[in-house]
Order: sequence, then C-alpha cells, then structure tokens
Amino acid sequence: MFKYRTIKLLSLIFVFYIDLFISINIAAASPTPLDGSGNAVDWWVILKMPKLGSNDLSCDGTNYFFASNSSEKPTYQLKQDKVTPKSLNDIDGNPIAKTLQCMFDAMNNKLGSVSYILYNDEKAKTATDSDDEEILSGVELYDTTITPLEASSMYPTGKTPPDYSQYGHLKGMLVWDNNYGYWLIHSAPQFVFTSQKPGQYNYKYPENAVIKGQSFICFSFKTNDSLEIIANQLIYDKPLVLQSYISDNSKPWSAAVSSIINKEWNKEAPDLWKEKKMTWDNLDSGSKTANIKTVDNVSLVSFAKNNYWNNDLYSYQVAPYLRVPLYVETWRCGCTLPNFYKNVPPKAIHDNQMVDISIWKNKQAVKIGASGYCSRYNNLKYPYPPYDTINVTGITIKVSIINKIFKYKYTNDHSKWAISQDKRYPWVFIGDINRQGPHSQWVRGGGGIAIENTSLWSFFKEIISDTEPQSIIL
Repeated sequence: MFKYRTIKLLSLIFVFYIDLFISINIAAASPTPLDGSGNAVDWWVILKMPKLGSNDLSCDGTNYFFASNSSEKPTYQLKQDKVTPKSLNDIDGNPIAKTLQCMFDAMNNKLGSVSYILYNDEKAKTATDSDDEEILSGVELYDTTITPLEASSMYPTGKTPPDYSQYGHLKGMLVWDNNYGYWLIHSAPQFVFTSQKPGQYNYKYPENAVIKGQSFICFSFKTNDSLEIIANQLIYDKPLVLQSYISDNSKPWSAAVSSIINKEWNKEAPDLWKEKKMTWDNLDSGSKTANIKTVDNVSLVSFAKNNYWNNDLYSYQVAPYLRVPLYVETWRCGCTLPNFYKNVPPKAIHDNQMVDISIWKNKQAVKIGASGYCSRYNNLKYPYPPYDTINVTGITIKVSIINKIFKYKYTNDHSKWAISQDKRYPWVFIGDINRQGPHSQWVRGGGGIAIENTSLWSFFKEIISDTEPQSIIL
C-alpha cells in the first residue's frame, strides 16, 4: 500500500511539473517585452540620444539608455567589451529588435497565433511619393470643422491641405495572443516595416529617426484583462494603422479591436465652438483615462484624447489626473507658444479665471501660414489649469563609465515625456503628443502611459538642466 501511494504521489508530481513546464513554455512563446539578451521583462523604457557628433560612436544618434523592471534606473548601453556603445541599428543586444521578433514571425507566417496592430502617423516615404506626400507623411491632418480658408492658412505656401478627416499623432505597436501581449508606444517617425519578398519582414531602425532624440516604453499585459481597455484607448487616439493581422486562432477579439480595424473612432466632443468656453465639467468629453495592470501587477495609467477635444494633454489631462505639477519635454519646434502666466497673477481654479485664447493674435506667438492666426479660436476661453506644466529646454546627461557628458537642447529632441515635479509622487509619463498649440496637437488624437517609479523618475529629473522660467498652458 505504501509503495502504491508513493508511486501515485510521484505520478502526480510528474504530471504537475509537466503541466508547469508546458505553461511556462506557452508563456515564453507569447508576445512579451524582452531585454537586449532576449530575457522576458515586465516593462522597459528606452531614451535614445540625438546625434551630437559625426565621428563619435557614443553620440551618433543610435545610442540609448535602457531601463526595465529588472534594472529600473536607465543606464547607457555598452557592448560586452564595456567600451563600444550599443546601437539601435543592431539586432544583437537590441531590446526593440528582440521584442518585435514575435511580430515579425507573425508577419512572416511563422507564428499564426499572434495578432498585431502597427500604427504610425508617418508612413515610410517611397520613391513615388510627391512633395505633398512627404509633408503629409501619409497622415490625415486636419478636422473638417476647420473652414477651407483657415485650413489653407495652416499649410505651406503652394501646398493644398488634404481632404481627410484627422488621424492621431501617435506611433506604436500592439501585439498579443490568447494569453499575453505587449504595447509599445514610441516617438520614432516612419518606424514601419517593408518586405521586398513575402515572408521577409525584419527589423530596421528608421534612418530619419536618428538625428533627434526619441523615447520608447513597452509593457506586458494579460490579454483577457487588458486588451479591451487598451483598444478602447486607441479608439480615442485614432491611430493611422499601417499594418495589422488578427489571428484566426485568437479567442474572439474585443469589440474595441474590431472598431480599430473598421475605423470606428470615438467622436465625443464638448460643445466648445457654440459656447466658446471650455469648463472642467465638459473636459471629460473627448478624453479618457484608464488603469492598466502589467503581467507582474504593476499599475499604469493610460491617457487618450481624440481630435475633437481641442486641448493640451499635459495641462488639462495628465497633470490634473495625477494631481501633480509637471516638467514636460516634447518636440516644440515649428511654432513658438505664449507664456500665459507671464505678468498674470495666478489664481485658483475655483476663482473661475479663464484664459482668452485670442490673446495669441496680438502676441504673434502662433504663426500659421500667411494669416498668423486661426480665427476659429477668437474669444475662446479655457480655465487655468490647477498644476504647473513647465517645458524642459535643456538636457545634460553624465555617463561616468565612458567619461562623457552629453548636452542638448529641446530642439534636438523628438522624445515625448514628462515627470512630476515632486519626488514624493514619482510619476513618469511617456507618450506621443507634443505641445504645439491649437493648430497642431490640439486637433490630433494621442496620449501615453504613466508609471510611478522612483528610479525611473530620478533619472529623468537628474538630466533636466534647463527649463522655461514659468509655467505655461501649452
């Protein structure tokens, strides 16, 4: 009897470990963020350096800092010799290339269980693209609520604006199977993939995303728990989907995923143009926040806005929701924006002080084509935001391991990130929307992800060397 029970117990243990082994291998085969060695991680963040020198490999525009839940504080990435910088052009040792390999396998018909949605507001330019297409980059830029006269004033001389509804200003990849997935949000333009022959898709970092700095965040999720939540956020963002595939082997996919594929976007909007006034009561219409859990149960906050919301993401959604003032680093070239707090004593929101957008007209702060101003914003008023949002103007990064100090201005940086000003609340936001005013980013969908992490926050706080002296709304 004892021998029988022992054999039965050993059999149960054997079956348990076989099941565990199968489960582990299923999870390992599922889409998940990978580090440069190919190891699964829960999340990772990359800050790519701008090109700061032509003959120095340490700042050639392909070098980067990397952090994950395993390492946390971003570190400058070197190859095994501890001297040669790693490059995003390489496949070996590259977290992005490693992470995207399962998507390439799906593209190349090697992994039929994996679904993906690849989106980017700039398609890769081809030899047949005209000059207009190069400017448009495949994006539907402007809302049909803008009059033809106003639209023409927003466009370069001699160029005709497209007769499109507007797509969002966002870039990324959403990849999943029945069990797990990852969402990669980034700022690199034209980061899409082509194949000269069927079944030959592979990784290549875009050449036009080398000169400026870029940002990337990738995190894991459980499909049953989070796919619908993420897809609903993208319905607000309205991504320009360039490549997609929904596996036949996938469980019935969410209604929101179906809406993305069928271009059924959220069109909620505050009754802004009739009332000529934005209030905190109607700011919820056209924007959405959502809580997402990673596979390892890390809490994230997703922010999304549609093109009808007509507002700055950072001042009116991210900072108020997180209840923290922000330092914000985004691409701001192309238009200079006014400082609304200059010479204006700050007042609390409950005093109902409003910003009159039409003051731009007299400050010549927003130059839109020949007219210099979009008349649809005449006498349009917004409430002052409750938290400061200060733009970053300079970055300084010390890398002691190679005895280098990298310095650059926001004009060399295309990344999009923000951090709380208060270390007690170490929020880090990485997304895809710039701060460029009502004629550009206000009328584009987009958003990003916020994670509360002390090590990550400390890195970004330490590299901020210059900011604008006062808070601005944009």
